[in-house]
Amino acid sequence: MPELVGHLANCIIEGDSYSDVDGVKIKNKIVFQLKSKTFEIIQSPELFDNRKSLAEYQGKFIRSTRVVVNDVEEKDIGYYSDVIFKLASLLSFITTSQVVYTAYEYPAGKMRQVLAVLGRTDIMHHVLELHRGDEIKEFIVKTWEKFEDNYEIRKLPLIFDYVSQAFSINTIETKLVFSYVTLESLKYTFAKEKGYTFSNGYFRDHNNKRLSFHSLIEMMLSELGIDFNLNEITELRNDIIHSGYTEKTFDHNFKIFIYCQHIIRDYLIKLLGYKGYYILVR
Repeated sequence: MPELVGHLANCIIEGDSYSDVDGVKIKNKIVFQLKSKTFEIIQSPELFDNRKSLAEYQGKFIRSTRVVVNDVEEKDIGYYSDVIFKLASLLSFITTSQVVYTAYEYPAGKMRQVLAVLGRTDIMHHVLELHRGDEIKEFIVKTWEKFEDNYEIRKLPLIFDYVSQAFSINTIETKLVFSYVTLESLKYTFAKEKGYTFSNGYFRDHNNKRLSFHSLIEMMLSELGIDFNLNEITELRNDIIHSGYTEKTFDHNFKIFIYCQHIIRDYLIKLLGYKGYYILVR
């Protein structure tokens, strides 16, 4: 039965198994089972050119990856193409890059559709080690069910893109804006999922009590066993959101940015049910 081959960009990772490329063994393949099919993530051999450093890929659009799905019937192209699209989103979170689905072939070698996309590579702020294909595979397999459960209701593709944008922007104020919008979005979908009503600019609980940004974020985090002091985050958020800038020092603002992103990363990791090793925001 033919293979469906999806093409991704900006996914700079290593594999956990080897391919033979012109007589040279390179560790560029990750193979796993998903949705009753065998999936292969195959990295471009060009990414393993010893003359290049990872820094050369920073901020660029890089055609990096093929995703091969074995034994796909023509009637199932749309379904498994959607799975590849979701996989690109999860890889975006893992790498903190804008991993995008650029095209697909069916059968392999026959291009069916090319998508107009934009995106950038980030090799500095990843959630998992980029050279640990084994850990990346484990993360995909172990989180996939909860990832799909929350994909739409918690707007995960949008959340992952906000996080990537926050790290790509240079000004600290813009980094903070993206961080607060991320928290606002997570707070909003959490409140909607709980059935809270939205009235006159605020969510209200089942007793019609008004719920503030601070209280909803606390509820959202505590549900997953996360304990953070939100006072400084809320104070700076009020400055940024209501006036568009802050007179606090860069060092203070950058500390709060890292703190926000640490909360966001910790929350998403726990939301996806992952219990393994991951990198703290730095």
